[in-house]
Amino acid sequence: MPRSASRLTLAVLLVVCATPALAGVNRWTSNGPEGASVKLLVTDPSRSWIYAVSESGAVFRSTDNDGEPHWQRIAMQLSGAVITALAIDSGIPDALYAGTAAGEVFRSGDRGDHWVEVEMPDLGSITSIVVDDDRNRIYMTMKSGLVISHDEGRSWRVATQSVRAPLTVTADGSVYAVDTTSSLLHVSTDGGNTWTRTMTSTGTVSVLAFSRQTSTLYVGHDVGMWASSDKGNTWRILPYLDRRLLSLHATGSRVFAITSHGLYEYTAGSPAWEIAAPNTPSVTAFTAGPYSGRLYLGTKAGILTADDGSVDWKPANSGLSHAFVSDTATVGTDTALAATPGGLFRTRDGGESWTRVPGVEDVVTHIATNGGQRVYVGGNKGIRKSTDGGETWELVSPNIPTALAVPAASPRTVYAVFASAINNQDSMRRSTDEGRTWDFIGAGLSFDAGWFYYGMTPTVLEADEQDPSIAYLAYEAGLAKTDNAGDRWKNLISTSYPERVRAVAAKGPALHVGMSQGIFSSVDSGATWSAQRLLDERVQAIAMDPVHVRRSYAGTASGRVYRSDDSGNNWLLFSEGLEGAPVQRLAINDDGNRIYAATAGGMFAYQIVATFPFERLADDPLRLPLLMRQLPANGTGMTDGMRR
Repeated sequence: MPRSASRLTLAVLLVVCATPALAGVNRWTSNGPEGASVKLLVTDPSRSWIYAVSESGAVFRSTDNDGEPHWQRIAMQLSGAVITALAIDSGIPDALYAGTAAGEVFRSGDRGDHWVEVEMPDLGSITSIVVDDDRNRIYMTMKSGLVISHDEGRSWRVATQSVRAPLTVTADGSVYAVDTTSSLLHVSTDGGNTWTRTMTSTGTVSVLAFSRQTSTLYVGHDVGMWASSDKGNTWRILPYLDRRLLSLHATGSRVFAITSHGLYEYTAGSPAWEIAAPNTPSVTAFTAGPYSGRLYLGTKAGILTADDGSVDWKPANSGLSHAFVSDTATVGTDTALAATPGGLFRTRDGGESWTRVPGVEDVVTHIATNGGQRVYVGGNKGIRKSTDGGETWELVSPNIPTALAVPAASPRTVYAVFASAINNQDSMRRSTDEGRTWDFIGAGLSFDAGWFYYGMTPTVLEADEQDPSIAYLAYEAGLAKTDNAGDRWKNLISTSYPERVRAVAAKGPALHVGMSQGIFSSVDSGATWSAQRLLDERVQAIAMDPVHVRRSYAGTASGRVYRSDDSGNNWLLFSEGLEGAPVQRLAINDDGNRIYAATAGGMFAYQIVATFPFERLADDPLRLPLLMRQLPANGTGMTDGMRR
């Protein structure tokens, strides 16, 4: 072998060995897209640091002092459970507490870089954590009661099992919380030992907030809102807000209410509530930075920030790459699209980087493509179409789709289920002119009487990859199939709600059906089925390899991906690099060597670049090709250039 060829061979092997953690080579990696569905925001009262928790359970931290957050992820689903509560103990440098849906509590003494689980009473999931720095107390509401710690979270005692969230602590140490039996507001002035009712209203308390600057307690009921500046002895009624309250946040003389219709603000003495964040209906979290003088807003699409007193909210998502991705599709070999609440994102380099697609910046939930340049996307503004791979877009229907599919062999045909239909018969529609006109095609589908008024709620609509006349619909009644382009449907599988069909993939006679428990496969278009596989998994995403006819991939609600190379008879775990966020959708590029996973915690890409054996080394977190370790160690077969 010529010396130059030897060098080239070794160089190629070294590139393969060196890049897996960065480029998704032979493992799953995520590089975006930017944004996250944020459910918790916490500011440190002693410094300009902010913490954020995503819906999928990741914890992010920003330590910048310029008011412009730059996020760094510091934890991902501690112990595998989703984080439901987060609090800072500003009386102890760098102390942080996190509670999970599994009832676990973790403590960090270094701002979240390392976590240690603390022993807790078994009272169910954690709903809130409140720290009273002045009295060295930590209050934690759980599903079945309240626990308190007096020693920095090292030990806990059950204070009562008749109190639940919401809970707040005032400046004098009084604890206000909701009684579980009456849903009324109670107060404890002795650290949670005894409780007395503090309001005469019979409304159900849903939210609480306390302003330390004005010593004012705010209470939200199902019948209105009240405020008290004398420890609950007297109350004044606040202006009515005709919105469902989700949470209250008080800072100074201002109160912010997160509602089902966005963020509203009230200032003491004002005649009414005012919208504080226009055009941001999916608000999920709020906090005020005491040092930066800025407000921070968590949404389904990421974090926004504004100067205190301003309504000019700007994105603050730098480093926050944990977006909820509901759908994905490939265009060619290196281009893929991702549907997020913050818009449509695209990668042109196999997942290395993601950018927002201009013209589709609203909520996107569905993507359908024929594998070529014709792409349809659905979201809260209707259905858009692109015929140039996503460069330009045209609105073809203002109706909101709940499912969308395009037959690969018939790119002018589009199937959709519309949320705005009068009844289920009108929900299922088909267009044969690229979405300009739509026909009703619900004949043969089974409908419950109640669905007539509320419309269909499909879990998946999938067109056959080879036959344009075949499509599958998974909905409340089970799995239905059409073999005449939707003119008539027939049920293949009948299910109840707990056993619903969650995913479908079809290519000619090959068919996979993902269920709430496991997966079924068929090689004869559903006439007969294999034994149920993956019984302990909820399968909600399936993709069939376009090159390897017997190879398929299945994604699960537990955040795993499995691969089958024998038409679904056996499935092997294919999850190295995934982080436990539920897999929503899978897509494979035209060459079959790059797989994309749309998850509740971002987009992940896996590139298959070699088939030689791999071996994990005890001291190496990456996979080192076994072939590299078998190269000759002496002069035989190795050139001088290779030795150098």
